[in-house]
Amino acid sequence: MNLTRKIGLDTELVPSLVKYYTTRPSTIQIATRDFLCVLDVLDSNPESEKICRAFFEKILGEKSVMKLGLGLKGDVSKLKS
Repeated sequence: MNLTRKIGLDTELVPSLVKYYTTRPSTIQIATRDFLCVLDVLDSNPESEKICRAFFEKILGEKSVMKLGLGLKGDVSKLKS
């Protein structure tokens, strides 16, 4: 039996009109088999940013959680910045 937990992650970036200019995420989507959450991170305040950062550091660093998503490497680098 595979006991690995799986989550789906995706980010949507703030649009940019400058070629090769990377922007920060505007929304973050997290999904499990039974749960879906879409976070609007553009309007966040310092306290909610602190909570979100701690949450994502915990999730992204957890080896027993399989992270799924297209372009996930880029999404993870955006979340870490």
